[in-house]
Amino acid sequence: MPRKEYSWSIDDPPEIAPHSLAKHRILREYVEEYVRVLTADPRTDKLRLNLVDGFAGGGVYVDPRSGLSQAGSPVVLLDAVQVAEAAANVNRAKPLHVDARYFFVDRDSSAIACLRETLRRRSTWATEQAFVQVVEGEFDSQLDRIIQAIKSRGRAWRSIFVLDQYGYTAAPPGLLRRIFDNLPNAEVFLTVAVGWVAAYLADLKTAAAKLGIPQDVLDRVAACGDEGPAIDDVDLRPTLQRLQVLLKEAFTTGIGSTYSSGVGGAGGTSGRGGTSGAGGASGRGGTSGAGGTSAAKCSMKTGECKSADDCTCGASCGVVAVCTSCTKRYNFYCDTDADCVKRTSHLTTPRTSCNQTSSYGIKVCQ
Repeated sequence: MPRKEYSWSIDDPPEIAPHSLAKHRILREYVEEYVRVLTADPRTDKLRLNLVDGFAGGGVYVDPRSGLSQAGSPVVLLDAVQVAEAAANVNRAKPLHVDARYFFVDRDSSAIACLRETLRRRSTWATEQAFVQVVEGEFDSQLDRIIQAIKSRGRAWRSIFVLDQYGYTAAPPGLLRRIFDNLPNAEVFLTVAVGWVAAYLADLKTAAAKLGIPQDVLDRVAACGDEGPAIDDVDLRPTLQRLQVLLKEAFTTGIGSTYSSGVGGAGGTSGRGGTSGAGGASGRGGTSGAGGTSAAKCSMKTGECKSADDCTCGASCGVVAVCTSCTKRYNFYCDTDADCVKRTSHLTTPRTSCNQTSSYGIKVCQ
């Protein structure tokens, strides 16, 4: 896997890629809109807000195309709040103050040193530094302390978490659940490198394990519904469409957040609190084929149940605790006709043709 961590130096900052510039633009606009919406009432004179960057980096990059310095996400957050507060005070009879606290975390000591120097050189740092904590360490190990610090400030606990991780393993669904369980009004701007997952992991089950997706989510996704991929199928590649199904379930229903897609599958936002939703995968994957005929069994692997409510295919729960008399069609993903023969051999009428596209844009057996 082509992992290459940045080497941070204030005098020789790393180059920033175009997709990272796009993410920073979206983050800036998102924070500004967040503040605008929550301060729209002219009677509001204070917004207490917490901004957490869990993978903060060194705070500065260079654009290789122009040679100009570009702000990292911590600086983007500081500037966005300043701009939003100024905009909210235009023509406002009652002055508004955004009472913001910032927590910038990174495990890389060179990144932390670079970030501290980047912040020190800001013209506004003399007034900002009292409200900023720069922390060296793993975000996971710092999270509980940050949550307690946020809870000590009032009752609304409005928070924006920026989890622009490098790769896809440092911000699993369980970590986001810890945030939302403790801070119901939190929002999360999440990045998952789904392209790496699709390119370098052999099958969907391995991908799910690497992403930290819990078994109850896998059971739900693989259950006998219209679009559930067969998680245990070792031949099932983790294409972008399949990852989209999996990630959306893991980062929405699985943790209780709402959802809206990110930019080009690179990131997004999520939260119970509400401005947007969780980052997901998007893009073009590689499977093909579509729905099929009714089956005599509920599912190849996931027919277990405790009551009729568990039989999402519309069947009843039999004495042997499996769904019976299933009449709903399922979609079995495929790349070739041979995949259909193999994956639907358990059906009363096996499907043999891989040529129909499902609602997700994925081909499945017909």
